[in-house]
Amino acid sequence: MNKSVIMLIQKAETGNADSQNQLGDAYYDGIGIEQDHAKAFEWYLRAAEQGHGKAQYNVAYAYANGIGTQKNTSEAIKWYGKSADQGIALAEYVLAKMLIAGQYIEQDYTEGLDLLQKASDQGLDLAQYDLGTIYLEGKIIESDTDKGIEYLKLAADQGYKDAQFNLGLAYSNLPEPNYPYAEKYLREASFNGHFKAMFELSRLYTINLRDFKQGLLWAIVALEYCEKQDEQRINRIKNNLESKLSTAECDAVSFEAQNIIATLDACLC
Repeated sequence: MNKSVIMLIQKAETGNADSQNQLGDAYYDGIGIEQDHAKAFEWYLRAAEQGHGKAQYNVAYAYANGIGTQKNTSEAIKWYGKSADQGIALAEYVLAKMLIAGQYIEQDYTEGLDLLQKASDQGLDLAQYDLGTIYLEGKIIESDTDKGIEYLKLAADQGYKDAQFNLGLAYSNLPEPNYPYAEKYLREASFNGHFKAMFELSRLYTINLRDFKQGLLWAIVALEYCEKQDEQRINRIKNNLESKLSTAECDAVSFEAQNIIATLDACLC
């Protein structure tokens, strides 16, 4: 046990809630001390009972997943509520998802969307992504493409790859498509390892931008990361694009694609 953990234990034992929560984190992750989820829960609970918002979220998460304690959904909801009341964005988000889905709790779109908005306003990319998707789908709230794109962009600009992917699709599917922005966000998602974005980027270049070299490049990259059931379809696209280019062009594109794959492998491993 290192010196910093000993000092943390001493502060936690005096009743300092923030130190108790930090000690819970140390036990949870096994940082500087032997990992022990039961002890992590014990310290989280001590801090939570003093009104520590982050600790309350940690207690809720532990109850929800049975980590360090018995799984108890009603206790999880109670502690998520306490944490959300203190403005902890993740707690607001989780509770919002439950309310919108009517999962373990009575369905309430109004309260769920309100909590989702609060979490989004704090910069939580998960909440921004969900709000963007909700506005684009228009299933539980009036459809608003501009707002949907606005919220997706907030999440995408934080590097959230699903938001980048859906934003690329949204720009492609506008009544007057914005292909430069669609390309930008599909590329960002692709370089984040999003397979579907790689495939859609290949289609964008091939069908909309008529850039067969880039279309082939991203078909080759997509083929590297696709599921088995997608191989045949992507191979057909790849073969069709190769027939439109010279051997020298195909070789150059293949070389560039392998460099991208090598870069992605290094980032994703």
